[in-house]
Amino acid sequence: MYGEDKVFVLGFLIVESPVEKHEKDLAQIRSTYNYRTQLTYRSSDRFKVPFAKAALEYFMKTDGLVFVSQIISTKKGHKTPSSYQQQKDKIEAYKNLFGDSDNAKTIGEVLVKNQTPFGPSSSYQAAFKASTNAKLVAMNPVQSNLLQLADLLTGCVRGDKVKEVKNPSKLAVIQQLKSGLGTGSIGTGVDKGRKFIVKYR
Repeated sequence: MYGEDKVFVLGFLIVESPVEKHEKDLAQIRSTYNYRTQLTYRSSDRFKVPFAKAALEYFMKTDGLVFVSQIISTKKGHKTPSSYQQQKDKIEAYKNLFGDSDNAKTIGEVLVKNQTPFGPSSSYQAAFKASTNAKLVAMNPVQSNLLQLADLLTGCVRGDKVKEVKNPSKLAVIQQLKSGLGTGSIGTGVDKGRKFIVKYR
């Protein structure tokens, strides 16, 4: 969401079938590193780093996984947009990102983490469907390693963009991703062979 720096990053992971195989592979990697906690970028847990690095390596080397994101910034001093405006911004960003994806016409369902026990409101789901022609499905991220990977990738983009990250665990994960992409910055817009796409608005 928008922070004091007025930066919002929307990211999503496009997963080609079979989804179950990717979930199983990531679960095996998780088991290898004996990491039982939910993987998030926000966490400062140093024990997440080996699993996070391995998950990023899996993403980079595996066909059928594409990450697309958009950085939305407001000028310094501007007020944080209202909740209603933020929802409109999200839907518009999704619509734009779908257009940037080679898989745009085949995206039928978008899995998101539930922000509340009740998930997205019915009005928001209807607006999302009308604008993107895709169904919005909310899930507890604990139930999906792919959803956790999407959170990690999105957080890395935002963390590299704001340039204020000091936590060693987060820095290590961001550096791992930049090394894998062969770039010195992922927060200023990058397109690595339609594998990792960052747009700026």
